[in-house]
Amino acid sequence: MSSTELLEYILKVVALCSAIGGAWYAIYKFDSWRREHQGKRQAELAEETLAMFYEAADIVNAVRSPLSWDSETDEVKQGANETNERYKARKSAYVVFKRLNDHHAQLSKLYAMRYRFMAVFGQEKARPFTDFHNVLHEIRLAGHMLAQLWAQRTYASEAHAAEAAELIKTYENVYWEMLPEDDKIKPKVAEIIKEIETTCRGIIEAKGTLYGIINKKVT
Repeated sequence: MSSTELLEYILKVVALCSAIGGAWYAIYKFDSWRREHQGKRQAELAEETLAMFYEAADIVNAVRSPLSWDSETDEVKQGANETNERYKARKSAYVVFKRLNDHHAQLSKLYAMRYRFMAVFGQEKARPFTDFHNVLHEIRLAGHMLAQLWAQRTYASEAHAAEAAELIKTYENVYWEMLPEDDKIKPKVAEIIKEIETTCRGIIEAKGTLYGIINKKVT
């Protein structure tokens, strides 16, 4: 092989290597951009979700506040055949239902977010949405039970009266905000917030570290 042919061969090899290197760089750059874009979208979803859970936790605190106003029960009317005891009990239990209804839009938006979150991060990571929904169901169930229990005034025996009193206390500890040692809802909400924080903060922090490092290597 002459020196001219050798030079041409080397130039062809260099050109081929350059083409391969350029193609690899383009593919790597595109994949890096894709991962960065995906990471940004995931971080935004995590931030929005976490903010909505914080808002929902505050709503539950406000809903369960024992303090109430007459305006919250003005629309409750006594039925034609309803006793005064049943009416007063239903009226007292109505307070929390009205508050939940006032925040229906925010709470429904949170639960609807579950499908987006599940699609991106998996069903297991979306468990706090279901847990929070169950907490709201537990509060509503307590309200329905108390509307019946508060109306009862006579009992067959002292044992039945004591049993009813204990049952009322159990449901009141769900329905109303109580002292820490009695409150049945605050610890559950705190645990839900802790779990969603762990998931979302991990995603948000990854956006600022992993994806940044991946793209910084190329630039």
